[in-house]
Amino acid sequence: MRQASERAGLRPALAAAASGSAVIQLGAFSSEAAARAAWAEIGKGGALSGLSPRFEAVEVNGKRLTRLKVGPIPADAAAGLCRAARVSDPWCRRGA
Repeated sequence: MRQASERAGLRPALAAAASGSAVIQLGAFSSEAAARAAWAEIGKGGALSGLSPRFEAVEVNGKRLTRLKVGPIPADAAAGLCRAARVSDPWCRRGA
């Protein structure tokens, strides 16, 4: 049976992508266009260079959102990546 958080469309930001790797959520946005605009800003070089964004459409509590995620990255590097990218989304910190 699925947990209540899964039924609500909520998942941890740090999801196992493969053995020893993770996908982290950088933010959740009201539209894919907004998520892409955010990636254009935060994805410029630095800690996120070389990573490809993933845009995941979800519905949470009746609202449509687009989650911006990157990965896979080494699981033990997730916390540092969130800090280095200055991502304030609590899901990034919580998952790391």
